[in-house]
Amino acid sequence: MADITRILSDAGINIDAILQKPAHKVGQVPVIILTLPVVEGQMNLAIEKN
Repeated sequence: MADITRILSDAGINIDAILQKPAHKVGQVPVIILTLPVVEGQMNLAIEKN
């Protein structure tokens, strides 16, 4: 999670909310990250850093 938030921050993307849903499988937990409005190019750059 720390790596994801750092990458978003480095790209100038602000997080609005982080939601964690109940686990569907052992060892896996769905997480939803909502951001404030962002230019698509900024998000694409952040995704490429993965």
